[in-house]
Amino acid sequence: MRIIPGFADAGWHDLEESAAYEWWYLDAISTDGRTAFVFIWFAGLPFSPDALTNHERGRPASARDHVAMFTAVYVDGKQIAYALNRHPETEFAASRDSLCVRVGPNSLERRDGGELTAEVDAPMLFGGGRLSGDLRVCPSGPDGGGMVEVAGDADHVWNPLFPSCSVTGSLRLTGSDGSTKWSSEFEGRGYLDHNYGRRPLTEGIRRWHWGRRISATRRSSTTTTSRRRDPAKPCSR
Repeated sequence: MRIIPGFADAGWHDLEESAAYEWWYLDAISTDGRTAFVFIWFAGLPFSPDALTNHERGRPASARDHVAMFTAVYVDGKQIAYALNRHPETEFAASRDSLCVRVGPNSLERRDGGELTAEVDAPMLFGGGRLSGDLRVCPSGPDGGGMVEVAGDADHVWNPLFPSCSVTGSLRLTGSDGSTKWSSEFEGRGYLDHNYGRRPLTEGIRRWHWGRRISATRRSSTTTTSRRRDPAKPCSR
């Protein structure tokens, strides 16, 4: 895996290879530790069974045909919202020159001055209502967290953006009748990155370990390791 830190590589790559993937990832945990969320914007869903099946059978699997938005919220260690929503190609838009991506009504965009805005509006599974959010993401250090580029397999790229950032804004979960089931004026610490690949994850990576921690001084340490797949051994999914 190749590592390219910073926003120079954060734009959409519009990969045309079969089963290519790309995603932008944001998570955060509140200052009091009670609320956490994960949001992911996908252009090419790397875990799509139909995309992988088509690719393995020699049928092209375009990233544009597998656009999706993932949302999850946790309160006091319990998941209160979860959805992986697929969207048609017509509901995807992104800039090749900067971080500006939209999946349906969900957007992530870098503004002048370096801060980002994240807007989420996603239906939950099984008619479980709707999650909406309007968030502001501000860096807590240099772009890419001061990480350096690491050469590796260019077919799979990790693009760390903000290993540590402040996240503020509002989150709201409504029921199927439109009533508010839960809401939060969110304030906490977050993490932002971007990944893309010209081949499926199952081709080239057998194991991928990723994690980070925030110390008592609020400094963030992020690590990722990947193991090249042995083509002679199957990779389960």
